[in-house]
Amino acid sequence: MKNVLLFTALMGFFVASCEKKDRCPDVFELPVQLSPAKKEYRVGDTISIVSKFHKEVKAFNFEGEHVNTIDMEGVAWLPVMYFNRLDTLTGTDEPAASDFRTLCQFLKDTCCTLGIFDYSDGGNSLIGEYQFARDSFCLKYRLILTKAGSYILSHYSENYAGNSPRDYPGKCPGQPGFDVNFRLNAGVDNNVDLLATSPEHFWNTYINSNQDDRFHKRGRFCFKVLP
Repeated sequence: MKNVLLFTALMGFFVASCEKKDRCPDVFELPVQLSPAKKEYRVGDTISIVSKFHKEVKAFNFEGEHVNTIDMEGVAWLPVMYFNRLDTLTGTDEPAASDFRTLCQFLKDTCCTLGIFDYSDGGNSLIGEYQFARDSFCLKYRLILTKAGSYILSHYSENYAGNSPRDYPGKCPGQPGFDVNFRLNAGVDNNVDLLATSPEHFWNTYINSNQDDRFHKRGRFCFKVLP
């Protein structure tokens, strides 16, 4: 009888733990709007990127199910943006380095702390933080397209599970941080078909083979710039 009671108690604890884990907020999804959204631009054209949302952010569990809506005021989102060529084969099994200095002209908005951060490999990215005002987060920047070619713009966050876990509202005990997904232009295709035109394996196979996780959730946008 004792063994039966012990087994029942353990099963109850296991089920409760699983149910609690299912309610843990592991992922937050942030909207990004790029305009004008086209497949082809001309040298000299400007694209504008805005990410603005209310502090009450939808939270999802590790299976992608909506579990709660959480007030994230005071939380750092740690956004990072990359601007890469799609039409370049490096021969190194690595994609061409991101470059906001020579492939385009970055125009900073007064709302945010975004700036170009240079890496030792010669590439760079945009790094900064959202501005919080009037119950909303906001991030804005513009790019003037300066060189012809095929490109991909990507949005990431330095917040991800296991990376220096930070406290945030709704965090479960022992939870290793949270992931951030960026949904660009409300999830339209964002010219994902251009991935297949790249000579680089990283783009035409690795990213292209899992478009939802590796393209759409990374706020990516493919496009061509004509002379």
